[in-house]
Amino acid sequence: QLVPTSDGGLFVAMDAVQLTPEMNALKTSAVARYQADGALAPSFGQAGLVVLPYAAVGPLGAADRATQVALASVAGVDHLVVSTTTAAVVALTPGTGAIDGTFATSVGDDTQPVALRANSQGQVIAARGVPFGAFMARTTVLSVAASGAITGQASTTYCADVPEHGAIAGLSLDGSQRPVFVLRSSRDRVTIQLARATAGATGLDPAWGCGRRFRLPSLCPDTGPCEQDTTMATDSAVAADGSVVVVGYRFRIGVPARMFVARVRAEP
Repeated sequence: QLVPTSDGGLFVAMDAVQLTPEMNALKTSAVARYQADGALAPSFGQAGLVVLPYAAVGPLGAADRATQVALASVAGVDHLVVSTTTAAVVALTPGTGAIDGTFATSVGDDTQPVALRANSQGQVIAARGVPFGAFMARTTVLSVAASGAITGQASTTYCADVPEHGAIAGLSLDGSQRPVFVLRSSRDRVTIQLARATAGATGLDPAWGCGRRFRLPSLCPDTGPCEQDTTMATDSAVAADGSVVVVGYRFRIGVPARMFVARVRAEP
């Protein structure tokens, strides 16, 4: 994930691998800062790289838990907020990479990625999948204050018609600062689900209810259903008119994978 800096550079979030004395590989979170000329910023961390050393590690090869960053401004002070591979959130000073003590909290289960965005109210919005029985069936969006307090929570837990898969593919904020999140796939492998929370993530947006969903035409050569089709969302963004653009890919055995771009209207 990339976040622009004020001087034309970039913050780049990534996963890293550390070796224990027993030579076991552990996965942790790292952030690099690049200058406008493409060189690593020497004042940030160690030669431009910060590797989070504390309990932000997990077994290599565990579920997809990509590190994310968001630049949050509170009272005119910027904080580089990082999601770690244990579903924790921690903030760094953008200039030096030092942990600054703000936004420190746990946002839940550590087997799924946490998506981050900063809103205009100085909060960080974090979206994560939540274990539900044998499947990743529910998704929760949280708002986190600079103190680390959870100030809002919206969940699809009580939406009976939500397909049972809760891994996050994309998180965006619309013009009214409402979080819009897209699930990677569904238990049926072909339905893409979207949901929208209220500003501050105090609940699901009543205008969307349990969310929106769509299916793409089958890749099968006939017009009937095809159980081998699989559709996966990989990212999303909210357009200026409030519609949601979803990108992803589709595949089935024996057919080359195809990328897709879909646009979902903001209102019915």
